[in-house]
Amino acid sequence: MSKLLISGQPLPNMPWQDRPAGYNRPMWRYDKNPIIPRDLLPDSNSIFNSAVVPFDEGFAGVLYGCYG
Repeated sequence: MSKLLISGQPLPNMPWQDRPAGYNRPMWRYDKNPIIPRDLLPDSNSIFNSAVVPFDEGFAGVLYGCYG
C-alpha cells in the first residue's frame, strides 16, 4: 500500500496520533497503550478490543470484558 486513504468526514476532537516514522501499515498502535488496565472492572480478568465511538459532545468507550 503506497497511499493511506481515510474515507469519511473528520470528527472534531477525535484523539489521533500520527503514524510512527518508517511504519507503512494502515493501522498502528497508540504508543501509550494500554490506556485501560486489564483489571479495571473488579469482576473481569481482562478487557479486549476496546474502542471509542462518538457520543454527545465527546466519546464513549466500548469494551469487551472476560469474566470468570
